[in-house]
Amino acid sequence: MWPELVVCGEAKNGEEALALIERHRPQVAFLDIRMPGLTGLEVADRIGGFCRIVFITAYDDYAVEAFEQEAVDCLLKPVTRERLEKTVQRLRPGLETGTLLPPKHSGGFWPVFPRKGNPPGCITCASSTATGSA
Repeated sequence: MWPELVVCGEAKNGEEALALIERHRPQVAFLDIRMPGLTGLEVADRIGGFCRIVFITAYDDYAVEAFEQEAVDCLLKPVTRERLEKTVQRLRPGLETGTLLPPKHSGGFWPVFPRKGNPPGCITCASSTATGSA
């Protein structure tokens, strides 16, 4: 589906997710909305918009909050391959050209090549469990 994608890390809770995102500076972070410790929404708020966010949740109640955090997408568990492909289609154009519209910044384009030498397409996945109820 996305062979050039590199997964930079996986987290068991919100604190680990925040640390991974700060360390790796990914272009995209997939965050479970309900994680132990910090929620995915709290992590997104703390990173201040330096990477694109895709939220994953078992609860559709969080969709409005997710998009208030300027998420690229909000995936409902269980995530199907077809639905994930739609998310990838939303992400790819900006990642391939090296620009995305800035999430919480004003005006212009935002360079998305990650700092610290991560290859384009590097993401951080954060989930309380791979198929959990969050």
